[in-house]
Parts: sequence; structure tokens; C-alpha cells
Amino acid sequence: MVIAVKPLPLELVKEACEVGESAARKYVTSKVNERLINSLDIQVKYEEEEVLFSVDVFIDLSPLTGVDPERLADEAADAALLAIDKIVRGK
Repeated sequence: MVIAVKPLPLELVKEACEVGESAARKYVTSKVNERLINSLDIQVKYEEEEVLFSVDVFIDLSPLTGVDPERLADEAADAALLAIDKIVRGK
């Protein structure tokens, strides 16, 4: 998932990346008990040349969850981008 924006100050980019990562992590842990998450990798990137944010979420879950990890990863990325959008457009 991607959001295109106008050029941003470095401190705003850093804040947006941190907020996005936190939002994705909170989304995942709100859906699945942390003990059933084998690994969770969240990558939030800002590409200055193209002026856009991208979020990739990689999840390895215990089979006991009964949750589709790809779908959960996509939903977590969406949550991250919504949080980033609020930061970027709110300032």
C-alpha cells in the first residue's frame, strides 16, 4: 500500500514512520494474542524522490490462531497508512 504526499521535513517523516509502525503493531496484537505471534516484521519506508510512504508487514503466526496471516498483514498495513495519513495531512 502506498500514500503519495508533498515533500516533508525530516522530523515529520520520522514521526510518521514511527506512528505507522506502532499502528500496524497495535492492529496485529489487537487481533491475535502476542504469544501466538512467532514473528512480526513491519517496514515503513518513505521515498523522497517519489514522495510516498509504503508499509510492508510480514507475520508468522501459530497455526492455533486460525487467522490468515496475509490478510492480517494487509489489514495492518492499511491501519499503518491511515495513521501516517493523519500525521502527514494533520500538520
